[in-house]
Amino acid sequence: MNGRDRDPPDEGSDFENAMGDVRRLADDRRRSRAGPLPQARVLRRAREPVAFVRPDPEQPRLGYAPGLDRRTFRQLRRGRLTPELTLDLHGMRRARARTALQQEVRRPRNTREVLLVVHGRGHHSSRGPVLRAALAEWLAEPAIAEHVLAFAPARAHDGGAGATLLLLRAGSDTVDRQGR
Repeated sequence: MNGRDRDPPDEGSDFENAMGDVRRLADDRRRSRAGPLPQARVLRRAREPVAFVRPDPEQPRLGYAPGLDRRTFRQLRRGRLTPELTLDLHGMRRARARTALQQEVRRPRNTREVLLVVHGRGHHSSRGPVLRAALAEWLAEPAIAEHVLAFAPARAHDGGAGATLLLLRAGSDTVDRQGR
């Protein structure tokens, strides 16, 4: 008897034997879903320092991630990278503006994108440019910073002192956040 004359093995019964006493889950909330990272990992990441290179300590809205080529940073700084996206934070309270920024930078993307964040100059606020100052703080937060490769004040034609350009990381960008 040659190999061609044999019947193929019964795959269905092999599967049933392997599954044994496994039973179907009831349709309830216990099903796994892709969701946030386990809490311990989130906390560990939140404590990691964010190490942007800051070429001018007097300019808190100017910096880049270690490992980013200086040519790309120079292009962003000089306004040669055109913004593909705009996020207007005018009229938002600080907490809402931070949430909007976080949602935009965390959105999955396949390519690097330049985001123009319009925060205003603070002319209509008794406390001055609240969102502009807050943006500099938010860029140091790991939840936002891990998605940003570089940032610079916008050129006059993009909003000047009332806007900041962010070069956002693509899903495949591997510039090391810690400079290692």
